[in-house]
Amino acid sequence: MATKHTLEEWEETVNQRLCSTSRDRLEFPEIQASLEVLTSSYDDLPYILKLCFLYMGVLHEYQHIEVEKLYLLWLADKLISSKRLQRGERLADAVESYVTKLADRSMVELHHEGEARTITRFQYCQLNELMRDLSLLNNKHECFFKFVDFVRGSQLAPVSFSSSSECRTHRVAMNFDECEEGCVFPLTDDEKMHVRVLLCNAKKKQVWPRELSSLAKFKYLRILDFNGFNFDLTILPDGIAAAVHLRYLSFRDCVLAELPASIGNLRILDHT
Repeated sequence: MATKHTLEEWEETVNQRLCSTSRDRLEFPEIQASLEVLTSSYDDLPYILKLCFLYMGVLHEYQHIEVEKLYLLWLADKLISSKRLQRGERLADAVESYVTKLADRSMVELHHEGEARTITRFQYCQLNELMRDLSLLNNKHECFFKFVDFVRGSQLAPVSFSSSSECRTHRVAMNFDECEEGCVFPLTDDEKMHVRVLLCNAKKKQVWPRELSSLAKFKYLRILDFNGFNFDLTILPDGIAAAVHLRYLSFRDCVLAELPASIGNLRILDHT
């Protein structure tokens, strides 16, 4: 820190430390002790609520988690379906029920905001840091999501966070905040074939890396979510139009002139 001279450099250093992922926090003894106390809260959840809670921990990068986004993701990932509904219940009602039950257990905060029209009654929800830690810890134990952080100085060795190298990865969440040239997917071609959900997040209009210009091996994706990327200087990664199982495709907060016409070939795409 003593080598930092300008105000901008100091602010950048402080922000990097403040934005250190919760995955780093899990190493602190005081955090681990708190999580041991909270573990029973997670263990007592019904199975479907556990899955919903694990998803929320991943989306905490967005701070305010839109309940409508949860609805669309859970629907595309088949966590909710009409087969599980009670008579007269809508899928949106089921999502509201799940997040309300988590809120009743003080595991998530629900918010109404303004008059914005959404599919669900609630506009967004939040996890506090400790609850996100709990979600990430159980993501690790249950191998629900694989996390990859491309941070400065780790171009060829992204920080990976998952429960075990032996786990078969079906869901991957990638953070590109400090990705520089040279980054590569830390997945083998065989592992890519098993991925159903790929969430890609950047906060500073990150240019999509040229080294990741192809998603062709992710043939069985159901969900592909880009958040905060600048596609103005690079083309979209190829292979998207070949992901015929894709049900959810999002370019939230991205710089993108237009979608390629080939996206129209995705016949079962529910949301884009």
